[in-house]
Amino acid sequence: MQQSSTQKTERLDFIIGMAVTIAVLALFGWLFFRVRSVFKSNAAMRTSGEITAEGQAVRGSEQIFTYLPTEQISDGAPVVWTVDGEVVAEESYVNGAPVTMRYTPSVSGTYEITATVGKYTKNFSLDVAVPKLTLTAPNITVVYGDVLPEMSCIAEGFVAEEGDDFCRDCHTVDCDGAPKAGVYRIVPDTSNYLDYQTETVYGTLTVLPKRLNVTSGFVKTYDGTSVLSEPTVSLGGVLEGDDVRVRCDKLYFDNKNVGSNKQLMLSSAALEGDDADNYILPDFTTGTILPKAVVLEGLTVKDKIYDGTTKASIDRMGALVGVCEGDSVAIGSVKVSFDSSDAGVHNVTVSDVSLVGADKDNYLLVKADCRKAEIEAKGSLWDRLFTEPSTETQIAD
Repeated sequence: MQQSSTQKTERLDFIIGMAVTIAVLALFGWLFFRVRSVFKSNAAMRTSGEITAEGQAVRGSEQIFTYLPTEQISDGAPVVWTVDGEVVAEESYVNGAPVTMRYTPSVSGTYEITATVGKYTKNFSLDVAVPKLTLTAPNITVVYGDVLPEMSCIAEGFVAEEGDDFCRDCHTVDCDGAPKAGVYRIVPDTSNYLDYQTETVYGTLTVLPKRLNVTSGFVKTYDGTSVLSEPTVSLGGVLEGDDVRVRCDKLYFDNKNVGSNKQLMLSSAALEGDDADNYILPDFTTGTILPKAVVLEGLTVKDKIYDGTTKASIDRMGALVGVCEGDSVAIGSVKVSFDSSDAGVHNVTVSDVSLVGADKDNYLLVKADCRKAEIEAKGSLWDRLFTEPSTETQIAD
């Protein structure tokens, strides 16, 4: 009985030993195949070679990737390119030459580029930046009151045809409503440009003052100066509703002399009113200076002996009345005659008066007074021989 119990114990120990041995062998077998699998996997994913990138890493810009294995690769082996795990290209490896792949990233961010050939693979991480978009606003010059033209900026840097879908509006800064005369910034609108790095170049809106017309006629009579005092100035071209008027005590001709369509400077005039800054006066207008009227007073003629004619000779020339102080003007020539050839006291007619001197053209002789003179009855031969009258006298300037 005791022997039978011992045999059972030995058999159980054997069975347990065998089970343990089998379990150990199975574990070692599993570990062997697992390690082998890992080694195979690592061999299949072994990295080899180098990937380089050429080009600007920007969305929408083409990148050229080059893969050059450093291990011996079979000629004709396929080289598979993937971007973020998606196959994008497959090329054949030829004679140890580099393998290239062209790729254009459509969005910005980080891309994982992989080149696989046989049991070798190489990864490359690419950071793709957003493209730079330059928006340049225009420079515009208008005159106050003009309708503003369309303000559209120039955009440089759009990816492919994306520019067709974007608005290129601009707006002015510090301009409330219709702009008054002045200079304003023009700023591109950057609110709608997604996935772009925008750079703006400001433009300038220059609103020039509106040049007014001076519509009044300006006339003065010669007075020896170029000054036109207390002129009445009427403005043309002021926009409806604007408050603007002119203040002017005197204007100045370009010189003092008589003439029409003479240049009249407006530098002494000034605009006033709430909207005066939006307007300017012209530099010049035109006006007229009329000649000044003068009178010849104190002219006398000599009495004479009857000779059957109306001829008379000047006794005293007299003087011009009304000449401005400092002017050079005098009588150059004058013709006098009796109004009758009969003996007696007669009126004297003055005609063909000419003026001489530097300022003669600034004057107009309007009257020449002359005292009466006598034609005496015909006397002796002696009187007739020595009293022949002269009809015209020339006086040098």
